[in-house]
Amino acid sequence: MADALHFTCTTKTNNEKLACLAQLVTQTALACLGPQTCVGDGKVCRVPVVVVVNSRDALDACTNAVLQALPNALIARLHADQRAEDREKTLQGYRFAKNFNTDPATSAIQNTNPAGWRDGHDGCGLVLLATTAECLPSVATGEAPLGAALVIQMDVPRRHSNHAAPEKEAEKINDACAAYKRRVRAAIGDGHQRRPFVTIIASDEVGDYETCTTGMETQGEVPFGLQDIVVGGWRARKSKSAT
Repeated sequence: MADALHFTCTTKTNNEKLACLAQLVTQTALACLGPQTCVGDGKVCRVPVVVVVNSRDALDACTNAVLQALPNALIARLHADQRAEDREKTLQGYRFAKNFNTDPATSAIQNTNPAGWRDGHDGCGLVLLATTAECLPSVATGEAPLGAALVIQMDVPRRHSNHAAPEKEAEKINDACAAYKRRVRAAIGDGHQRRPFVTIIASDEVGDYETCTTGMETQGEVPFGLQDIVVGGWRARKSKSAT
């Protein structure tokens, strides 16, 4: 089972969750503006961020929130309305873009920014994949995990009912825990410890989050300077893998 640092970003209402997402992504992008670690032929690694949601409407809202905060952000999207070949193309583009800062015209990634690419466009130093939970890679069937440096989960898996019969409650808790673990594994991968998995939760979702993380070690609220840990750790890994 993939491991991660499980943090929360707790808001009073659901409406504040998008602002929290925009802040986390913006802080990460600002941290990317520091000294770059070059890997091979002077190319520079981008920091991969994955945002996981439960629905297409939430996917659209998250995309808009990020682009309002970072108009030049490089974003790809996965959702159930895509054809299989489009999904594969998007995944290939994301994996390519997270490895090297190169001419985006040669990449399969889909940029949702209507302004398009400009000379010198670097995606704010990061590449963001926004996906519904159902469209995450299926590691169990052999798809490679996304290998994200930072995962931001906007909606936790639910138990479907908070008033289940006693004999069904344990089953629903197990299902919610399994769904949460699948998200971690698909977004990060096996054996990659110390990569942050942040769940943004409104105050009325705390119970669902606690259910999903039953038996797991959680770290509490997002710490100050998390973005520096994310960016520094990713660059160190990429630099090491290039040697």
